[in-house]
Amino acid sequence: MKTVEQKNIEIVTAFIEAAGNRSELDRTEQFFAEQLGEAFTDRHYAVDEILAQGEKVTARIAITGTHQGAFAGKAHRPIGKNYAVP
Repeated sequence: MKTVEQKNIEIVTAFIEAAGNRSELDRTEQFFAEQLGEAFTDRHYAVDEILAQGEKVTARIAITGTHQGAFAGKAHRPIGKNYAVP
């Protein structure tokens, strides 16, 4: 039988990976800057680390993508390299 923590970790991981990879997380400006979507159009979200204690879950998310445009208000020339988004 799974503990509350194990169940919550599974729920949060599934939400982040499914919602993130359907671009649903990008619509929430309180979490992700609009410019992230412009510079990295092929973003992929994955849970890097996750901690749970009772009903509380904290997750560190890794975002990877290919640099394809301006970022953080700077008109950088797209370099086309795939790397972790800052």
